[in-house]
Amino acid sequence: MTQSTIVPVGSFRTGRLAEGRPQALDAWRVTTDDAEVAARIANLLGGQPQPNEGGGKLAHEVLTKVETVRVLMDGPDAVAAHMILWGSKGTIHQCDGLEFLSPEEKKGQPCGCPPVFEDRKVAAKEGRGPMPSINLTFRIAAEPALGEFHFMTSSWQMAAQLSDLTDALKRVNGPAICDLTLELVAYATKMGRGICYRKPVVTVLGSPDTVTIEPPQVAEPTPTPAPSPTPPQGQASP
Repeated sequence: MTQSTIVPVGSFRTGRLAEGRPQALDAWRVTTDDAEVAARIANLLGGQPQPNEGGGKLAHEVLTKVETVRVLMDGPDAVAAHMILWGSKGTIHQCDGLEFLSPEEKKGQPCGCPPVFEDRKVAAKEGRGPMPSINLTFRIAAEPALGEFHFMTSSWQMAAQLSDLTDALKRVNGPAICDLTLELVAYATKMGRGICYRKPVVTVLGSPDTVTIEPPQVAEPTPTPAPSPTPPQGQASP
């Protein structure tokens, strides 16, 4: 899919570096090189503009107060996705799941990735296969003139739903109002250990003519609960 060639004014992120260690966030983080854009994001989504010390090359960051942002996506071309495996010297494997996208001498040839989605996940986990690389391009629905933003993710959950997302965008047949959400996932393993994380989800709502550009007023995102300690063997968790 072909995305806009306009240079994005900023990036949406799900985490940052804190004292050199990766930190997952409960609300969206936005980075930009434009101080005015940072100020507008803070006004629209909460938080305070500050120097970017959380990772990435852009100068400013805003730790927003929201887990859902209403955005405007310009049809299925706003979604770009491929599979990529990195090595110490750069890209080892880049494909669309069926054919190589690079290097040029292999472009169009079968890539050899497993046809079954779960098998692809196993191969990636074992370092034998590529990971998803998904890039979403959008504008803030409440202020589209602010410019285009992008969000990049390697989420397998989003990769599994890409065909549904692009089909929904096609049905709108034009710019689509969507909710971009950091959805909380919480469950317990068979051993009773609590697992919590947030996954990015895009919900296509409809055209700007039929959907309000402002999301419903909601409270600040619920902090992700700390994982429950694994109980001793044979002891049920409380």
